[in-house]
Amino acid sequence: MPIDLPQAHHNFYGKQHYLELEDFFSEDKLEAWRKSVGSYSTFDEAYLSTRDLWRKNPKIKQLITNRDLVQCASKLSKTRSLQLGFDQAICTYENTSKLPLAKQPVTLTQISNVSGIACGAIINLSITSSPHTLEQAPPPSEELTPIIPIPHTPGSVLFISPDLPLDFQKLIATPSQTLLLIAYTHVKPLYIQNTIDPHANALKKLGYGFGDHLKENSHPLLNL
Repeated sequence: MPIDLPQAHHNFYGKQHYLELEDFFSEDKLEAWRKSVGSYSTFDEAYLSTRDLWRKNPKIKQLITNRDLVQCASKLSKTRSLQLGFDQAICTYENTSKLPLAKQPVTLTQISNVSGIACGAIINLSITSSPHTLEQAPPPSEELTPIIPIPHTPGSVLFISPDLPLDFQKLIATPSQTLLLIAYTHVKPLYIQNTIDPHANALKKLGYGFGDHLKENSHPLLNL
C-alpha cells in the first residue's frame, strides 16, 4: 500500500531541506540491523569499514530497499524512480576524526562518490536517544543552517536533501549513536571523483572508472 505523506511534511522538507519521521521502524527490527553494522572503536574505523554493507549483508539490503523508506525518499525528492547510490554506517564514540568531512559542515553531495543524489535517509539504530533535537524554525536567510544529522530516537528516520549542510564535527562528539546513512540517486548516476569522500576510489574495485554510468547490477534501480 502506498505510503501517504501529508502536505505539511512536504512543505517542511521544502523549507528546511530535512524531515524527521519518528518510530519509522520497530525495536525488534533495529536489533538485527544494529548487529549487522558491527562493532568498532572509533568513528574513523567505522566510517572507513562500512561502505556498502548491503553487498554482503542481506539484512542491510532488506533495510535500504524497504518499500516505505524508498517511497518517502521518492516523494520528497519528487522522483518516481530512484537508484541506490550507497549505504554508510556512522558510529559515534565521543572522539575526534581525521577525515576531511569532519573539518567543516558538508553536504551529502560533497561526501558522495556518485552524482545525481536525489535524497538521503539516516536511520537511527542506536540503543539510546540522541541528546540533540532538530530545530524546527525556518532558516533566517537563504543560506541553510547546518544540522547535526541524528534522528532523535531509535527507529526514527531523517530524510535530507543533497544540499543540506551536515555538521559531522558535532555528530562525532555525540556518544553512543549508531546510524545508517543511505544515499538514493536519480536514475543513471555517474561515478565521480570526490576527494572529501574517504571511499572515493571504492568503485574501481567493481571495474568502474570516473565518469562511468553506474549499472543496475551494482546499484539497484528502486521502482515504486
